[in-house]
Amino acid sequence: MSNRRRSVVALLGVAALLAAVLVSATSAGAAAPGDVRIDLFPTQFSPQEIGNWQATGAINDSGSYVLTQGRFTQPGQDFCNPLHTTAFFELFTLTSSQGTLTVKDEELQVPNGAPCPPSTGVWQIVSGTGAYAGLQGHGTSQFFPTPVFDLALTGVVVAQ
Repeated sequence: MSNRRRSVVALLGVAALLAAVLVSATSAGAAAPGDVRIDLFPTQFSPQEIGNWQATGAINDSGSYVLTQGRFTQPGQDFCNPLHTTAFFELFTLTSSQGTLTVKDEELQVPNGAPCPPSTGVWQIVSGTGAYAGLQGHGTSQFFPTPVFDLALTGVVVAQ
């Protein structure tokens, strides 16, 4: 076999080995997404919204939360007595003994004549600490005013 042919064979062998290592590393580092439901139960709205949360599925935990930011697209809108259809944004920090999750929620509220009408939207995980560091997730959100106030976040999460 000529030197040139040996070099090509050696180069192909190195390329194959490198490809196998990359495929192995990618497969080992990629976690499958898991279904999750996170429920936020507000217990106080003023001066700052706080409450309890619980999660089931890919996250199985509970703790307390605080609303750190929130705003309506229409200033002066009252959540429990809305005058107009409006979108709103909320940022929550969920805390447990395992770490924290920061979750952004964006919803649309349509007045229906009832106090605190239901709202629907989307959510995503912004950041996490402790056991939740690197966790990513998103899904749909729905606020249920009865029988108890419940902001239900359903979707998927994946560890990165």
